[in-house]
Amino acid sequence: MFHVKHRFSALERDFSQLYEHCGKVSWLFPEKKWKLLWRHLVLVHSWSTKLSLVSAGDRDFLATRHLLPALRIARFAGSLACSRVLDFGSGAGWPGVPLQIMLDGSQLVLLEGRRKRANFLTYVRRSLCL
Repeated sequence: MFHVKHRFSALERDFSQLYEHCGKVSWLFPEKKWKLLWRHLVLVHSWSTKLSLVSAGDRDFLATRHLLPALRIARFAGSLACSRVLDFGSGAGWPGVPLQIMLDGSQLVLLEGRRKRANFLTYVRRSLCL
């Protein structure tokens, strides 16, 4: 699906499982959104060792353990009449970043009290052009 370096091979397998699962349940997104979601996972995986964004055991399972629940929230939130969402304690960007990717026309505010994690989220926002 996506060409990645060797160090992300386990993460790529996990992401592929999520991609296949979503296809089986007819939950399809444009390829552009999948690419943005993948890039977010790679950033979290890469920065996680420096900032403890997720536990070491979760690093290779970001798609199924963290992204899938965020996508489920996006599916529900997309049916609401609100266009503004606030994510308290955003940390690695769960569920805020996937929500921003999935909810076209919504305004998302990520609130993170720890400076290093807030800087990471700023980097993610700029890298993904969100």
